Amino acid sequence: MKANQCSWSSFFIRLCTACALVFASYNPAGLSCYHWAISNLPDFSPFMAFSGLVLLIIWDTYIRATLRSLGIIGITLAIALFGTLWRAIIDLRHCLCRVCRHCHLHYSNHLMPHYGNRHVVVAYSPQNEWASGRP
Repeated sequence: MKANQCSWSSFFIRLCTACALVFASYNPAGLSCYHWAISNLPDFSPFMAFSGLVLLIIWDTYIRATLRSLGIIGITLAIALFGTLWRAIIDLRHCLCRVCRHCHLHYSNHLMPHYGNRHVVVAYSPQNEWASGRP
């Protein structure tokens, strides 16, 4: 039996388990251990403490497995990858803003050129110079 063999089914089982762990810990729907504990804070029960400890043990296992499999170089590269991806998403939002009241309220005069009541889609250069003019 090959212990280190990775198949698609084992990948999806691990992915679903990781997603279940994250969403059991906290999710925006309000159905998580965090929301459960905060909403019942005065009536904190041993069952809530037990479930919190189980989540902490599972998180510890996942973090240790990540550290062991990636190593310090892999973790540094992963942080760099996701950091640059986050920055690219933020810059892309500034570049591709179309007619949008939300952007008009926050970025109207100093980031986005606008003519009348609408923004113009332009290419944004790193030196804060607009590459195109009027449409």
